[in-house]
Amino acid sequence: MRSMIRNEGFRSFFKGSVAHIWVHGPSAALSWMSYEFFKDKIHSFTSSTGNGSSHTQMPLGMQSGVKLVLEQVLASTLCAIVTCVATNPLDIAKTRLQTGFQHVEKVSSSKSAIVSKSRFEPEIIQQIRLLVKNEGWHALGKGMVPRLGMMIPFMIVESVIYELALSVSKR
Repeated sequence: MRSMIRNEGFRSFFKGSVAHIWVHGPSAALSWMSYEFFKDKIHSFTSSTGNGSSHTQMPLGMQSGVKLVLEQVLASTLCAIVTCVATNPLDIAKTRLQTGFQHVEKVSSSKSAIVSKSRFEPEIIQQIRLLVKNEGWHALGKGMVPRLGMMIPFMIVESVIYELALSVSKR
């Protein structure tokens, strides 16, 4: 910690904070918006196809409770996939900014320089632009599988707890 303060100053503790907001603001908005969208679509689909109660031995109240939780799990999984795919490029750029990784842009054949900050282009957008330029479009998908492995269970737990708290608050 002392070396961080000595080498980079107190601001080093907040490196990437703006990039974090750039990632998690849109991620949260897209996540809950897509969760509600998928939940409504799944519920309307399962309601129109019948509940299949003649093939189960559970009481009707328990069937509807299990059905609702399964709808929430499916909606959560789909929303996590959509959110991960849409925000992964921002997450890659955020991680690179926080770890100090910067692409170097060639100025001439013998010189190179770190990309200068533009007043009009945020640092995270510069990082994405240079990532595509230097590594190709496929680089925007780096780390998506582990990120999905983290996001899907998190969103399932978060949405089920949210729905439970919502139903308890309505009583």
